[in-house]
Amino acid sequence: RARQGIFLKKNFSMKLFSHTLYLIFQRAEEPFRNNPRTAPLRKEGKAMSLFSQKRENANRELVEQILLERYNQYYRLAYRYAHNEADAFDIVQNGAYKAIRSSHTLKEPQYAQTWVYRIMLNECFQHLKRPSDSSYEDMLDKYGLEGKAAEDCYADVDLQNALDTLTEKDRCVVILKYFEDMKLSEIADILEENVNTVKSRLYRGLRKLQGLLLDEAEKGGTAYGA
Repeated sequence: RARQGIFLKKNFSMKLFSHTLYLIFQRAEEPFRNNPRTAPLRKEGKAMSLFSQKRENANRELVEQILLERYNQYYRLAYRYAHNEADAFDIVQNGAYKAIRSSHTLKEPQYAQTWVYRIMLNECFQHLKRPSDSSYEDMLDKYGLEGKAAEDCYADVDLQNALDTLTEKDRCVVILKYFEDMKLSEIADILEENVNTVKSRLYRGLRKLQGLLLDEAEKGGTAYGA
């Protein structure tokens, strides 16, 4: 339970996320309100065809529905990259804002889930480019883990450290395949790569992980990239 508490615990309820989603939508609309420069756009918007309006509204509603239904999945993915709850929630919130703001650009609604997932994944990639002062030891201190719980956590820490040594997309393939239980074809759609490329990334990533974890088990440590 302690292990799950670190990597799956969520302090934000779906009710709060639903409210946040509403605020995000309001924020996405804000630049177009009471702005004289957008007046022509508003007039043009009123003159749009009924079909276009319905399609844009349907896209927005579809994206909002996907965000709510798959919140846990997005949060879990973000946590694998961020390693803490606050940053994971920020990743999902920023991804949700961008998805709603860009929903009118969605041309193929049948691929909306893949489209939203790609946005979330890009947010995870952006997070990796930002400096971070937190460490896994800080995480242990924060949750006050001791004994077996700490040992279980360090097992996860070893895996997380090993994952962090992979290239951006190799790590992504491993996470989506083994932590999100996605098919290779689904991963290929998200990354916009062919299946053979995804297979190569998976094989290369697993081979490197195996070597790192075996070496670390022999050394009895948890430091990578030292």
